[in-house]
This record gives sequence, structure tokens and C-alpha cells, in this order.
Amino acid sequence: MLLVLNKISKTYTVGKSHSRKVLSDLFLEVKAGSTSSIIGPSGSGKTSLLNIIGTLDQADHGQLFFKEKDITTYSDKQLAFFRNSEIGYIFQRHFLLPQYTLLDNVLLPTLPLKDRSLKEERKSRGTALLKTLGIWDQRHQKPSDLSLGECQRAAVARALINQPSLILADEPTGSLDQSNSETLADLLFEINETQNTALILVTHDVEIAARANQRYLLKNGKLELQIPSF
Repeated sequence: MLLVLNKISKTYTVGKSHSRKVLSDLFLEVKAGSTSSIIGPSGSGKTSLLNIIGTLDQADHGQLFFKEKDITTYSDKQLAFFRNSEIGYIFQRHFLLPQYTLLDNVLLPTLPLKDRSLKEERKSRGTALLKTLGIWDQRHQKPSDLSLGECQRAAVARALINQPSLILADEPTGSLDQSNSETLADLLFEINETQNTALILVTHDVEIAARANQRYLLKNGKLELQIPSF
């Protein structure tokens, strides 16, 4: 099993005297190379769940196992290495740095690498990704010169540059029109098939969610497996 979440709970303090529990003894298993989609109303905890899986946030209680290792015991330095090497994160907004070219943005996750040959391998991978995603000709342009669809594809390339085992996509099509949304969704599921990279996708788009192997509804702090109708 690639990922196991065991009894994950998360509560946020609202004001001085109120609290809101968004995750409650949540359990999830994700196999290598699988696809999982999570739907649910705004405020149900979908982004909080992804942030905990990606170690951008910590659960109040529970354990997170990745490749049978308990990530909740890791130091900050170990977590930073884990995120950079194992997790590819795609947000609703592309978060490209405006002062850098598209190619430089894609290569940012490779900066901590010390091995020169590995850096060169990653640079070659970046070239291949940009060509596959159809934005190689724009590699020297800055985000302000690109369309939203092009920027989001660059964000996908950046997430994939270090060959992660798991992609976390948080409403990746939320800022795109229907045509670009379908194109990006196609790319994510194609990457899953061709590179065997597991995908966890949070979305409000039920058609995109239905394409995943496992479909979940986040409700009352727990994940409910949805049975597809035929």
C-alpha cells in the first residue's frame, strides 16, 4: 500500500471560544498507481485533508503511513525531503513565480538536489514534460505572458519534475474554462496511466471525479466510498 491514513482528526479554532472539527477518525488507503477523487461541500475539509497527506499541515491525532513508514514521526528536515521527492502538488492557482521563466519555474523543485548528474537528468525530464504538455515553445516566457491554461500545465510539469509517487491535485481545474478543464483532466489521468503515479484529486466537477478508480464523499469528517451507478 502506498498511503494509509489511520484515525486522522483535525479541529480548527474559530475565534476565542469556538472550534470546528473537519476530520474525525478518518481512514484512507491508496494503492500505488491508483486514482482517487474526493468531493464534498465547501468547508468540509477537503483541502485540509490534502494538506495533511502532503505534510503541509499536521493532524491533531492519527497516523500517516507512506510506503509503510510513519511520516508523522519525521523531523521538519525529513518532511521537506519527503515532500520534494515523493509528492507532486497541484493547486487551484498555479503559483508560478512571476520573476522566473516557465522553464525555471518547472525546475525549482530540483534546486535542493546535490547530485549534478541527477540535476541534468531532471532538466532533461523537464524538457520532455514541457514538450508532452504542449508548452515547450513558451519555455522562456514569464507567467504574465501566458494563458491560465498554459500556466496550469506548467504547474503540472513542476509537480512531476522529481518523479513523485503521488500527485495531490486540489481543484486543479477550478480556475479554467471547460475546454482547458477537460484538457488538464485528460493530462492528469494520462500521467497516471503512463507513469503509474498515484493521483488524489479534490474537485467539485462530478464528471471528472467519476473518472477515478475510487470515488469518495467527505462528509461529517469521514470519507464515504461512493458506489458508481451504471
